[in-house]
Amino acid sequence: MATKKAAAKTRGSKKLSKKAGASQTLASRLKALGKGALSNDIIINGTPRPDAFKGTITVKPSAAGGVLNQLLKIPGAQYKPVQLFPKGQPPAIDQILIKVDAKVR
Repeated sequence: MATKKAAAKTRGSKKLSKKAGASQTLASRLKALGKGALSNDIIINGTPRPDAFKGTITVKPSAAGGVLNQLLKIPGAQYKPVQLFPKGQPPAIDQILIKVDAKVR
């Protein structure tokens, strides 16, 4: 009996690594937030494809709008309510703490 040679199958990890471009773009976008931020403490969960990210970003009040705009433009992210906390003594606000919790589709 002649046996047929099985076609080479692609393993699951290889398939996911092809889709890893999403994690690289997510990581690069979150890293870009650090340019306008005083501190960027965001953790990405999920390997090799990201499932969620959460953490805090501390920014100057003048940069808060731009950082929020960049966060909301991340493709496939579904956010729980983003929380903003002002830091400083009223009436002068020195920093704004942005708390983020999101899932990635």
